[in-house]
Amino acid sequence: MFKEIFLNESKVTIYPNQGTSGSSLCKELSKNESDKAIKSLEKNPSNNLMDFLMSVDPDERYSEPLVIEFEGKLFTLYAANGQLRLGAGGSGFSTCDLVKNVNINSLIKGLSTAIVK
Repeated sequence: MFKEIFLNESKVTIYPNQGTSGSSLCKELSKNESDKAIKSLEKNPSNNLMDFLMSVDPDERYSEPLVIEFEGKLFTLYAANGQLRLGAGGSGFSTCDLVKNVNINSLIKGLSTAIVK
């Protein structure tokens, strides 16, 4: 039972192209974490992530956001000047206090096998 619950909480679900109302910065990933997360997303077999990956550009102020569900939290993943950030995303999303506590290493691992809806 515990193993089942743990596995369910650890999975990542990505909802691309959701048109969120904004994304308050809650946590900025380091350059190393951003690079690992992008590589993990590139391994994901879903073509629906291509728009996001193409918009993560160091010359662009902001990328398109992805809505992420992970560890029971709903938040956005977006880039600012090529560096990935986690954001609260607006109404119906987790608060910044919850988003700040996301296990980044587990999130990065889960991005490559994330369910894309």
